[in-house]
Amino acid sequence: MTCTLCGIPLEEMDLGYALMIRSKELDGDVEVIHGKTDLDKRGSVGAFLRTTNR
Repeated sequence: MTCTLCGIPLEEMDLGYALMIRSKELDGDVEVIHGKTDLDKRGSVGAFLRTTNR
């Protein structure tokens, strides 16, 4: 499969890992929570978003 916009081949990757890497690239903090949480009911991925004044 390729990207419909640019034609570059797509790669399969773990969504959680990709989100952690991107957050760190943007100087964000990452906290991994193990065990049963309310996120399990919603697909197991969550985020607190913040705005910055640049």
